Amino acid sequence: MCAAMLRGFAPTGVHVVALASGVFLSGAMFSVSAIMIPTLLDTNTEPAGLTKQWARLYHYGSVLMPSMSVAIAAIYGFASTKYGQSPQGMRCLAAGALTLAIAPYTWFAMIPTNNALFAMAASAPGFAGTQDADEKARGLVMKWVILHSIRSILPLAGAIVGFTGISSGQEGVVGSAN
Repeated sequence: MCAAMLRGFAPTGVHVVALASGVFLSGAMFSVSAIMIPTLLDTNTEPAGLTKQWARLYHYGSVLMPSMSVAIAAIYGFASTKYGQSPQGMRCLAAGALTLAIAPYTWFAMIPTNNALFAMAASAPGFAGTQDADEKARGLVMKWVILHSIRSILPLAGAIVGFTGISSGQEGVVGSAN
């Protein structure tokens, strides 16, 4: 089945860049949940340190990751022009939309958790050393990890959809003899 799917597979450099970038973005995002947050949880004994470090980590991620998703979606959009309005072209556009979906997912699914963590980071000196604050901070960070892990799947899903769009051969390619 895999060999049949790859028959006629001749991606352009644009396709390769789109797919590789989408997979890279997904991996970079997931590494925050799988590596960075566990490190913060292991090394912070006070909720103030945990929430402040989470806030800085979020800041740097929010500067880089959304702009990468916009660039990757644009590359998928450009790649779709090879296929016109064929199913392959629509899959490339869908791949771009899935990659861009990290932003609305953040707005609709993560804002309450993000805001609670930002509020804790801003008022950190006021709750230092309390057991309830520690449990609340850790609980919010763990909730964020779950939400962020789900969000990290979106660019990977985009890459998979994009791959199906370009791996289905040259059928539908604008100007193709097929």
